[in-house]
Amino acid sequence: MSKPGWADTHLEGVIRDYPSTLRLYRVAQAETEVNGRPVAPGELAALDIPAVNRSLCPHAGSGGQASLSFGGGMHKCPGAALARLMMRRALPALAARFPDLRLDEAKVEITRSHMVQAPTALPCRATAPARRRSARLWEVVDPKVARAIAVDDARFSPPGMEPHLIALQEASGETLATAIRVARNAPFFQSGARHARMRLLGFEALGSNRLAAWNPLIDAEIERALDGLSDKPDADLIADFCEPLFRAVCQPIMGLRPRDPETFNRLAPLLQEVLEPLRSLRSILKVQAMVEVLLDQ
Repeated sequence: MSKPGWADTHLEGVIRDYPSTLRLYRVAQAETEVNGRPVAPGELAALDIPAVNRSLCPHAGSGGQASLSFGGGMHKCPGAALARLMMRRALPALAARFPDLRLDEAKVEITRSHMVQAPTALPCRATAPARRRSARLWEVVDPKVARAIAVDDARFSPPGMEPHLIALQEASGETLATAIRVARNAPFFQSGARHARMRLLGFEALGSNRLAAWNPLIDAEIERALDGLSDKPDADLIADFCEPLFRAVCQPIMGLRPRDPETFNRLAPLLQEVLEPLRSLRSILKVQAMVEVLLDQ
């Protein structure tokens, strides 16, 4: 936000996405129509400003139309230019003076009525790039520091999940063989030569040059998913579009042919849960039981 030109590129997007006006009301003064349908004198038109603005997002093909955050026509907010000027000057100055300022999103307070909304509390703290949260845990919030750690395989490595699970198994007396097996073969927790070899094998199937061969399948499944949406007036884009498309494309590419597709599709998202660090033994055992059913598919 403190970089030169930020306001020219992003300010209108902020105004569009966070309008103070929620509804504008207009009363029909004579017989007219809205979207081809008749409107009688005295009928009320409620303009849903957040919904209107969402349709003006760059990907929506709005042709660069301005948002309605300040209204329009003869009743457009006379303070629009002043508001833009203040934000253009104040927001970059705030970011430049306090580059480590972080919003405490859980404590944000916004007052809303049926017509307007406004933040009444935006609690922040000046956060260091990294800070110690406990004797063995650092919290990193600065993007430069985070990227440096993420790419530094010499000084930082993924958590040792396999030895952790082995030690937990020995201490508890519980059998964690399946969880250990998953952790041992999960690239997320690997480093070194074996990890490099697994990445190489993975990119033989998932590299950009290899995926081009799957374009016909991907296009066909996208079209099939879109056709499915057209039959659902109240569609859920996760259940009715993203998940069917993901399964139809990814399972063939990854060579997955489950014996019981329904069970596999229900349990597959849980596989990653056994890989999450800092889980309790009870939670690990519960997830492991579901993973064993999944691996049997």
